[in-house]
Amino acid sequence: VALVLVVLAACNGGDSNEPDCDAIAAALVSRIELRPSAATVNLGDSLQLAATAYSCAGALNGVTTFAWRSANAAVASVSPTGVVKAVASGGPVAIFAAAQGKEGSSAISTRPVPVDRVTVEPATATLGVNRTSTLTARAFDAQDREILGRPVTWSSANAAIVSASQSGGI
Repeated sequence: VALVLVVLAACNGGDSNEPDCDAIAAALVSRIELRPSAATVNLGDSLQLAATAYSCAGALNGVTTFAWRSANAAVASVSPTGVVKAVASGGPVAIFAAAQGKEGSSAISTRPVPVDRVTVEPATATLGVNRTSTLTARAFDAQDREILGRPVTWSSANAAIVSASQSGGI
C-alpha cells in the first residue's frame, strides 16, 4: 500500500511529464483518454472509439486491452472492442474504458437518422369538387435508404382550394 501511494505521489497524478517520475510509476496507468471525447451517432449506426492509456511519462503503448461499458446501454451500447451502437434516441451517455483501475469516458449522444428528402405519392393528383384522395409520404436518408415510422405533418399551401388531414387525406 505504501508503494502505491509513493508511486502516485511521484507521478503527480499523471497529468504531466514530471522529472521525478520513476520507472515503476512510468509503467502504471494514471489516466485513460478516449477519442472522440464526445460524438453524436445516428440510430442504427456505429462509432469506433479509441482508448489510450497514459502514465506520468506519457502514452503507454503496451496497454491495448480495455474493459468497455456504457452508462445506459438502452441508448448507446458498446462492444468489448469499443464500438458504440446507437440503440435509442437520447444522451449524452457516458461510455467508459478501464485498465489497471483507471477509467476514461466519452459522451455519446444519439439521434434519429436525419431526413435528406421526402417523396409524396402520387406526385400529382387531379380531383373533382368534393372528391377525396390519400397521399403517402416516404422519407429517405442521405444514403437514399427509406426511413420507416417517421411522423409526417401534412398541410396545404392553399386550404381554400384543398385541405389536408394529418393522415394524408386531401
